[in-house]
Amino acid sequence: MPLLGACIPGSVDPPSLPAPSRSAQATEGSPWGTNTFLHKEVEAWKREQTLTMIKGAGFVWIKQQFPWEEIEQPRKGQFFDVKYVQGTWDKFDELVRLADMSGLKMIARVDRPPAWARLDKTRPQGPPDNLNDFGDFLFLLASRYKGRVNHFQVWNEPNLGEEWTGKPDPVGYTAMLKVAYRRIKEANPHASVLAAPLAMNVELGPIHLNEMDFLDQMYLAGAKGTFDILSANAYGMDRSPTDPPSRQTLNFRR
Repeated sequence: MPLLGACIPGSVDPPSLPAPSRSAQATEGSPWGTNTFLHKEVEAWKREQTLTMIKGAGFVWIKQQFPWEEIEQPRKGQFFDVKYVQGTWDKFDELVRLADMSGLKMIARVDRPPAWARLDKTRPQGPPDNLNDFGDFLFLLASRYKGRVNHFQVWNEPNLGEEWTGKPDPVGYTAMLKVAYRRIKEANPHASVLAAPLAMNVELGPIHLNEMDFLDQMYLAGAKGTFDILSANAYGMDRSPTDPPSRQTLNFRR
């Protein structure tokens, strides 16, 4: 995954392949990385081997999911897995340790609210009823891994209905970003906050909204200053990276 989703500074207009800005260059060394979901791997040796292979392939970065629902359970302020009778931080502590040992830098992708945080169980992937609950969790997460995990992606593809409440809400996502940015920076002033990558599409709603309009509406809602890096899922499909920008075409330079 080049540039971990092509993390670029926030800009509404499509770039014309400029040189990386200073903030983009802050990724320290190689820009190459890959997504990982190692919390789903049961066997410890496989987790370790996977990270060794990633490092051996020349990658420097991983983006690892930290599902809120798996950590803060069974209720707010509790971190214990009743089913497996163990602390919920344990496996994530191990992942951070293994990434350190492998010489890999980690971006934490944080999403998926726990059941106690949402009354509407028909949309379990949507935002929490109280954004401050999410902010509290992000503060704990950023505090726990301060100095080891310094990049945090807030949610994923919120312009898709299934990632929100069935209907994209740029204003609602911007409100989430504001809370997330403040609480992460309180825990670690040197952390970088990544706005979620938006899903490429050409739809105008109501279930999905194209990333251009969603981003425009985020800025109208006050998104400027609520993140350090704007992530992008740069799926070029079958198009050349040199194809001109087009709102009606799913290509690299939309």
